[in-house]
Amino acid sequence: MCSPSTGLRDMSKIHKTFDAFFSAAMGLSGPYPYQRELATDASLPELLSVPTGVGKTAAAILGWLWRRRFHGDAGIRDATPRRLVYCFPMRTLVAKQNLMKCPLIKDVLSGYPFKRILGVHNV
Repeated sequence: MCSPSTGLRDMSKIHKTFDAFFSAAMGLSGPYPYQRELATDASLPELLSVPTGVGKTAAAILGWLWRRRFHGDAGIRDATPRRLVYCFPMRTLVAKQNLMKCPLIKDVLSGYPFKRILGVHNV
């Protein structure tokens, strides 16, 4: 589901566009149009309704991370919430969705100026 680590030294190549960032994170040719819009549009939708299996988790997590860290508009970066709370309807889905274990995402987050370690918490 995610591609091997790129290492922070390569981060400058993949953060220029959301498509490159998404491709590097997921090991796919690129995002669906709705995934790109979620990451790059000026505002966030109130509701995201797409069919099962077309990348809602990747859209939400990678879209948030892109908006918060790399969006070209500083106003959008600042307006993007600092925390992402992502809820699954069933506990079994939590185990299946391990985007936060993707090496690229770890690389991006390790370059973020946080004073404490980020983590995924199951409640």
